[in-house]
Amino acid sequence: MDKQLIKLKEKIDTFNTTQEKISFVMDFVDTLSLNKKDIKFLVPEIKMFDDIVFKPHHFSDMRGMEDAISGVLEFDNGYFASVVGGGTGLYGDGVTTFEIGFEDLDENNSPTGKIDVIGWLSKGEITDEMIRIQVLPPKTDQ
Repeated sequence: MDKQLIKLKEKIDTFNTTQEKISFVMDFVDTLSLNKKDIKFLVPEIKMFDDIVFKPHHFSDMRGMEDAISGVLEFDNGYFASVVGGGTGLYGDGVTTFEIGFEDLDENNSPTGKIDVIGWLSKGEITDEMIRIQVLPPKTDQ
């Protein structure tokens, strides 16, 4: 293990919240050429694409949706990500591309009560979106 990574992990372990840890690590991604494996080592609590448990989509009994899959992850800050693919009308094939849904936020990072979606993302791009959501300030009850 790289000494620089171990030293960074010791610093990260002093933070209280997952959001603080992820935010700190993301400042070093480019500088230290950190990959997803390094990030997971530094912040084991971080959720990435490989953490999603996919199940048949709840519409999988409908024509055109037989191969559809879905998975939902809730994050420590109170937000979630829903990832789907593989069915008619979904924005991803469920193999190499996927659609992610998440709470829409206004300019003050407050939930609008709507769901926003981004489609045709790779597994890495889904992870990037999940990280973006996880660094948001903790959700407060409105």
